[in-house]
Amino acid sequence: SLYPTKAVEYIKENIDYENMKIYNSYNYGSYLMLHDIPVFIDSRLDVYCSEFNDTDIFKDYIQVSSGKVHYDDVFDKYDFTHILLYKNELLYKYLTKDISYDVIYEDDYFALFVKN
Repeated sequence: SLYPTKAVEYIKENIDYENMKIYNSYNYGSYLMLHDIPVFIDSRLDVYCSEFNDTDIFKDYIQVSSGKVHYDDVFDKYDFTHILLYKNELLYKYLTKDISYDVIYEDDYFALFVKN
């Protein structure tokens, strides 16, 4: 339940993952990287934080995941093709109600969306 093991299998078998741009949660970015899937963010905070690098990725991630900014603003900024979420995240609830996004994979814990 902590890592998207089945979702990674789906991605590796069905998606051109080397060219996808995925929005993922902080907690399992390293797991995706372990399977050669490029990530938006992982647990190496210093890589994604403006205090250490010239980037606002961590700030953007926090604002989207907490609902402080509209997700499409950040999704468009990074040109995401896919969104992988825990099903208990606030963002999951928003995307399931947004007709601009389709679930292409789902298991008990994770969902993978694509913008249509």
